[in-house]
Amino acid sequence: MNFNEQCITLSQMNLINNSRYIWRTISTWSRAYLISRYLRIGTEEALFTRLFNESSKYGDMLRLIFGAQFAENFTWLFNEYTIALRDLISAQKEGSSDKVNMNLERMYRIAAEMAHFLADANPFWDEDEWRNIFETYLRYTVEMANSFIKGDYSKDVEAYDRLTAFTNSVGDYFAQGIFRFLTFNPMATESQQSGESAQNSVDKTPDTMPCLTLSQVEAIYSLRMFWFELATWTRYYLISRYLGIGDLNSVLARLNRVVDEYGIMLSKVFGEENIKEYLQLLYKHIELLTSLISAQIERDEDAVNNITKLIYENIDRISSLLASLNPFWDETQLRNMLYQYLQSTFEESLSFLTGEYDKSINVFADILTQSENRGNYLARGLYDYITNQ
Repeated sequence: MNFNEQCITLSQMNLINNSRYIWRTISTWSRAYLISRYLRIGTEEALFTRLFNESSKYGDMLRLIFGAQFAENFTWLFNEYTIALRDLISAQKEGSSDKVNMNLERMYRIAAEMAHFLADANPFWDEDEWRNIFETYLRYTVEMANSFIKGDYSKDVEAYDRLTAFTNSVGDYFAQGIFRFLTFNPMATESQQSGESAQNSVDKTPDTMPCLTLSQVEAIYSLRMFWFELATWTRYYLISRYLGIGDLNSVLARLNRVVDEYGIMLSKVFGEENIKEYLQLLYKHIELLTSLISAQIERDEDAVNNITKLIYENIDRISSLLASLNPFWDETQLRNMLYQYLQSTFEESLSFLTGEYDKSINVFADILTQSENRGNYLARGLYDYITNQ
């Protein structure tokens, strides 16, 4: 009953990728909220509002499929879960074990209610599966919180990676259920509904609707998320560098690993030799950015100006080389997008330098929005490239 891994259409791919993206943003703002509460970066209200709004978007997405009443009820449940997380952290900071246990039980109860609610609305979702999903997500979130409580950041990167990897599987399960709900044909034969003739479906796909393999879909998703991941780990590097929180070397290594993983994906599509110089420029971008932060901390205005100039020159080359890989990517449009990214990143770094942490939260939100737009543009260009081969 799963998607045919040898023939995934554009609509299926978008459903998978958008479902994953929503869960990724929720986990990103959850982590940001934990950092805010435990490490006092920005006000509690600013981060909670962001997390609350992201949770609400999940319910809004369901409105088109299951109706307004369902969306409102589910949004209310998800918001209650978010409020319970806030209260759980407050109880822990107060040192009240009774309140901690009470709020944990409350969150597990809400998770069970959400699981029942989703399964009741869609026969292609299983209540036990959703309960397991929500409880696993909660457990991973608590693990992240514990690392901040103990001040032990040795496994912090690993814990967050585990959570974000899990959000991909959550998004996939959500997408599968939605697609089957929308396309179910009660008049079809049992074998057709069970997908036994999946191989034949490749031959029946119209020429006007090309399909991709699952590995190609994964490549497009990785491309779409590259700038999102770069922005996320850049922020955690800024926090570590400016505030001395966490293991700076581990965070920097994880930031560079974003490029490593991106390179593996690109090499499968364009070939290792064709992307070698492009990847070197991306590593250089990270190196220049860390140098810029050092210059800002040292208040060396001349160094800041010189490094900023080098960063823009490097971005120009990145835009040119990226456009040369794919005729469906326009160099001017890429350059404008990346200039916007640079300006926002510089502003975010400056907000840490001046201690304007609430402002840094707003800038980070803008950066994530820009990353989504940029990712969508690059993903569609890569889809066109693959399907035109």
